[in-house]
Amino acid sequence: MRMETYIRKSLGMKAHWVTEVVETEEGWVARVDRLGNRRLRCGKCRGEVNWAKRWERVTHALVQAMALLAKKLFFKEVAEYFELDWKGVVAFVKRVVEEGLKLRKVKTLHLLGIDEVSRKKGHRYLTLVYDLERGRLL
Repeated sequence: MRMETYIRKSLGMKAHWVTEVVETEEGWVARVDRLGNRRLRCGKCRGEVNWAKRWERVTHALVQAMALLAKKLFFKEVAEYFELDWKGVVAFVKRVVEEGLKLRKVKTLHLLGIDEVSRKKGHRYLTLVYDLERGRLL
């Protein structure tokens, strides 16, 4: 049995097809595409797959990895590492930040610090707001 057939049958993937399987040092990596406009469904429960947002071509894990790497590298470097377009990386990282901010609970502020720094030459400024009591940038 071919590796592609094994992957499809073992995961119950009827609306997918495996386009490529590559062995790496960490294990096997399979590229999976949709058949036409069919929905991606879990082969076991028939529900929407929980590892990717609907209609997106990247998984939650990849989006989180991009956001984590973007803390240390420029967006262009992250895009080159994952072989993606830098504009896509910007959009995914922005979404992760927005989702994180929605979940963050801000306690009552007692000591507030505000700093304005020049972002670029000219009159482009960035305003930073700190919770001085807890030592956190808001």
